[in-house]
Amino acid sequence: MNKKTILTIVVTFMVTVLISVPITAVFAEQSGSTPESGVTSRIRQVYDALVDLAYGDEGSGGWGDFGAMWNRIYSAAVWTPSGTATSEDVVAGETFYGSSRTQLTGTAQLAQDFELQALVEWDDYEGPDGSGDATEDYIGEESMWTNTLPLSGGEEVWKDERTGLYWSHVLSTSTTNVFPNQDHSTCPFFGGTTDAEKIAARKTYDGLTPACGDAINACGALQLDRNNDGTIETDWYLPTQKELMQGYIDGIWNQTNPAFTTTNFFWSSSEVSYGPTRAWGVGLYRGYTYGVDKTGTYAVRCVARD
Repeated sequence: MNKKTILTIVVTFMVTVLISVPITAVFAEQSGSTPESGVTSRIRQVYDALVDLAYGDEGSGGWGDFGAMWNRIYSAAVWTPSGTATSEDVVAGETFYGSSRTQLTGTAQLAQDFELQALVEWDDYEGPDGSGDATEDYIGEESMWTNTLPLSGGEEVWKDERTGLYWSHVLSTSTTNVFPNQDHSTCPFFGGTTDAEKIAARKTYDGLTPACGDAINACGALQLDRNNDGTIETDWYLPTQKELMQGYIDGIWNQTNPAFTTTNFFWSSSEVSYGPTRAWGVGLYRGYTYGVDKTGTYAVRCVARD
């Protein structure tokens, strides 16, 4: 067999192999070239799209410095939001991203439309003709309430989602409220100088000072799980007159279960300014508030905040 014959056989074999093997296109970015190798490069097209969207940054990063184009592609790929919003900060039903690429849904209630209060025709308890049927009352202006600790062993907690205030079950229906008149300095519940210090004093008061009176002490000593997660909270306190009144405005009577609102008139920690031997109490189904003698015996319900 001469050399010409051998060459013919080899060429024929190579052609046969090339025909039988699929041809795979090799793009610039697959061969290790950079996006700068051509405007038709697929990675170059990605880069151009990122530029148009203003995504990514062309500076170096924790990965090093890969050049302007690769820096933009890399930084766009690893970027995550740096927001600090929580679901409670974002309106219910609206989606957002916190500090990750996971989409979250807000739970915050819409701001109250105070104009709707103009549509309230009866107090929360009575309804037309004193029927006592809460379903006849207009409740469109009220807050959403969440039962965070379902009734168990007499203990129950409801949260007013508008104010963020947790309300305990009724601790007592006949407690006095004899705290110091005018000068409250002998009761640690009223401690502190700044607003933050005063709030902290109420939340941390342990209910052990006799001068603070039975109603304030009952809430100061309360230890209660408010989120049904086994965590015993100790920051409960006796609400003020305005906190009680806000509870009525937000619909504690209509929005919580009947057993939670059976007792009506509750002590507050607010003193009557023109009669220091009296403190304010509030009715939670009719909305009335009276300044009554501190030695009177009325119900106690505590509140707390996250």
